[in-house]
Amino acid sequence: MSAVTAALAEGRIQTLFLMGTNMLSSFADAEQVASGLNRTRLVVSYDLFLNDTARRCADVVLPGTAWLEEIGCKMTH
Repeated sequence: MSAVTAALAEGRIQTLFLMGTNMLSSFADAEQVASGLNRTRLVVSYDLFLNDTARRCADVVLPGTAWLEEIGCKMTH
């Protein structure tokens, strides 16, 4: 993850798809991460809850589903 935050700080990431993560609460220097996310051209957040990262930095917010809302078995990789 340090490579991702370094790439964000350097502006090397153009598009970021966040699946169920709140990057601003996951790293010690949240303002540096927020600055990198704001430089990114497209940030998409896919999560069950509207977290700080989605609220402050996401261009697109997609709603996730809880396991009770899905039909059949849930596959995770």
